[in-house]
Amino acid sequence: MRWATKEEDIIKLFSVLLSLTLKIILDSLIYPILLNFLDLFLVRYLFFYALFFLMQELHWQVLLDKEKQKATVEREVDGGIETICLDLPAVIT
Repeated sequence: MRWATKEEDIIKLFSVLLSLTLKIILDSLIYPILLNFLDLFLVRYLFFYALFFLMQELHWQVLLDKEKQKATVEREVDGGIETICLDLPAVIT
């Protein structure tokens, strides 16, 4: 059995201290910066996605038949045009 020398103990202690120091630096500085960058990226992505969605033209048409008390609504959906017939009074949003 060989006993560790003082130099080996110092090297082991130094390596442990170095690894702990790097972990503290990563935990306190690098990770928050990365998380803030990712948060900012996601906020920008969601903002521009919402802006693009709001800029899309939505085509719709409302036809009122006062005699029959009916409303016919045509709107654009993903699959094409959807037509809905409603009895009046009706709320169309």
